Amino acid sequence: MTEHLYRFISLLHSEFNSETRTPGKIMKYAELIPENSTAVFSGMFETHQGKETTIITYHTSDPEVFWKIPK
Repeated sequence: MTEHLYRFISLLHSEFNSETRTPGKIMKYAELIPENSTAVFSGMFETHQGKETTIITYHTSDPEVFWKIPK
């Protein structure tokens, strides 16, 4: 039941056209998942290679890591 309470995802680098897919672009996301989630495991990542863009998603169940202010 708790695995459906929340699931947040955010780009690691915010910039102009950050979500526009262009040739050779690598888009990196961080995803906050519930602690007891069985869908994905915390501390792991997924990579999806498209025709033009590579998408990397890092998974964490630690809210302090996810909400940390970038330097």
